[in-house]
Amino acid sequence: MFTKERISNLMYALLSLVFTLILFFSPNSSNITTAIMSPNTLEETIQGVAIQPIYDSEKYFIQGYEPEATVRLSSLNRILLNSEVNQETRSFRVVTDLTGLTEGTHTVPLKVQNLTTGVTATLEPTSITVTIEKLETKTFPVEVMISDDNLAEGYQISTVSVNPKEVEVTTGNESMKEITKVIANLDNLSDVDQNMSKEVTLYAVNEEGEIISAFLSSEKANVTLEIKAPQKEVPLILKQVGEIPAGISHYEMMASQPTAVIIGSTEQLANYSQLSAVIDISSISEKVQQSVTLKVAEGMFVYPQQVNVTITPVLIPTTESTQDSTGESTANSDETSAITSETNTSESTTSEKTDKKTLSLAGVKESVDDPVQETIPSEE
Repeated sequence: MFTKERISNLMYALLSLVFTLILFFSPNSSNITTAIMSPNTLEETIQGVAIQPIYDSEKYFIQGYEPEATVRLSSLNRILLNSEVNQETRSFRVVTDLTGLTEGTHTVPLKVQNLTTGVTATLEPTSITVTIEKLETKTFPVEVMISDDNLAEGYQISTVSVNPKEVEVTTGNESMKEITKVIANLDNLSDVDQNMSKEVTLYAVNEEGEIISAFLSSEKANVTLEIKAPQKEVPLILKQVGEIPAGISHYEMMASQPTAVIIGSTEQLANYSQLSAVIDISSISEKVQQSVTLKVAEGMFVYPQQVNVTITPVLIPTTESTQDSTGESTANSDETSAITSETNTSESTTSEKTDKKTLSLAGVKESVDDPVQETIPSEE
């Protein structure tokens, strides 16, 4: 026969078994146990709950209000309370009803909607101040904000492209008057030394660069930067290597261009005042044209990568050619002497003929000037 004491112990044993099973099978067992065993009110505080204004979004734009509120929940049921605390299972929302309000600034109350029965809520703040404006939409080009100060030393911005190139901005008519441009800001970058592509958040800003509240047709844009590395133009020096073949005195060389452009960091460029184009002349015995590859240090670039060099060998004069040259010179000398002698003889003969002619003419002149005088006999 069961006594009251034995029945009471049996009931406690059964209760213990039930709680043990609940603790084992339920992930929220501790909360359920607390809810069953404790009649005290349970509380949770949720911060950063978004405020959802109720208004005609096709006609008005609202701004100037605090977008979040703090919600304090309380309940005797831990399961219900946890369900509202968890954002994924939450049923309530914080709203403010602007229906029927006109353009301007208003102070409006906040309230909680769709809260689960058995859970209560209090808000902080209980009201907000909001500005209602007439809706306006306008298209703006996207401007990329970056300068050479964001780049590594010596590097420059070659080209900047952005996609999309323009966006539609929707805001209040009064706010629209303040917007001067839409920007993709890359000023947070530093020491950029290579091409890059980056997704950037877009903002509508005023003349001072302050962000104006607005809806943009695209919240982000893809910005592509092409960076120009430091460069330096240096003269090309033609440098021959190898053993000169027999019979060749030296080589005359001419490159297709006198200079080359070297691209690299500022520190690397400091090591170059000229660039050598190396030509191996070991097997060159006649005029040729070679394509020579220009070489720079690793990590650097050179333009052009190749130059054409015209190479002309200069031969050593032979002994036979020297004698022929001397004989020809002697013959020329004899021929010149003969011509000179003949010329002198001709000039002498001409001079003699001239003298005789002069004498003859002198005699004629003398007989003309001195005629024979007639002799008159004298009287005795």
